[in-house]
Amino acid sequence: MTPTVRLETVTVEIRFCCDGSRWG
Repeated sequence: MTPTVRLETVTVEIRFCCDGSRWG
């Protein structure tokens, strides 16, 4: 597993979390 992929996944997770929080 490359660290780049992991970092990308984390970024997507944070973005998704932020989206969810924004939507309420």
